[in-house]
Amino acid sequence: MLNNPVRTVTAVVPLDPGAPPPKLGRRDTRAGTFRFHGMPRRIVEAGAPDDRLEPEETWEHARATPEKALVDWLYLAASPRSRRTPPPRGDLDLDLLDAPRLHRLARAAGVTDYATEALGLPPDRRATPAVGRRAAR
Repeated sequence: MLNNPVRTVTAVVPLDPGAPPPKLGRRDTRAGTFRFHGMPRRIVEAGAPDDRLEPEETWEHARATPEKALVDWLYLAASPRSRRTPPPRGDLDLDLLDAPRLHRLARAAGVTDYATEALGLPPDRRATPAVGRRAAR
């Protein structure tokens, strides 16, 4: 999906109220660089499992679909608690994504309006009002 892939593995860690905070941020290892971002569990688990997770037989661990990874990126870019910026439009090939799945996941995570604004997606007619720039919680 990215025309200029990076050498950093990005992981999303669910945040639960009342639980000890996980260690987030950048970790450099011999295997490479890992970046851990925290998001509320309701956002990590937003959407149908078939929409957000690759089939289990594909990987040894849970792995997001490309559409879910993009929705998570948009959520983080809209969050006032994150320094993540929106994806650069020129580096994305949105034609490789499942557009109905992307719209369903954006709606479930509450970033439909931001996805339309940041990516130039056609509006999702079934969407409910969503978070705007830097308004995610």
